Amino acid sequence: MIELTDEKLMAYTDGELNDLAAEEVRNALLSNPEAQERIKIFSESRTLLREAYDAPFHEEVPQHLVDGINNYKAPLRLVDRIAAWFQIISWQPVHALAFSIILIVGIGAGWFAADFSKPAQIKYSSIFQDKDFSKGMEDTVSGVSFSVDNSRATVTPVTTFLDQYGRYCRQYEVVSQGNGNRLSSYGVACRTGAGDWST
Repeated sequence: MIELTDEKLMAYTDGELNDLAAEEVRNALLSNPEAQERIKIFSESRTLLREAYDAPFHEEVPQHLVDGINNYKAPLRLVDRIAAWFQIISWQPVHALAFSIILIVGIGAGWFAADFSKPAQIKYSSIFQDKDFSKGMEDTVSGVSFSVDNSRATVTPVTTFLDQYGRYCRQYEVVSQGNGNRLSSYGVACRTGAGDWST
């Protein structure tokens, strides 16, 4: 016997149930006068709501709205404006000069930006091959940091979970100090053997 919840009865009244579910509700209604009464209330409210809210769908759309849709001109997107600019009928030397200057400025800006914002690189591979890393991942609870790589870096396990192969894995954060920079990165390590953790 199915449970006749209000949601199921409303869906039945609105004709939203598939044939099998509708048949189950019909059979359950035969022996449940209380549910029959609720169905009657839902049917009446459905009729009242249809009368109140269905009328605007049958009214004629005002002409100013129709004109607004028919005469709408979408503004050109930036991409379209740039494409139109490239379709210059006759190329002048000034155009070539402008493109050359833009190209030189762009390359120069990229070169300097890449050079100045590049942090000092620290190799993390030694951190993960260190026995302290596996021991820390094995013994440290999430949210507590441990030191690796002769205390030049700290690792903080963030979360622990099972992967699709049933292995225990941990998300971690590595914070390293080097050349006056503080570098932070995240990774995932999974337990591969008795206390061994691999990234």
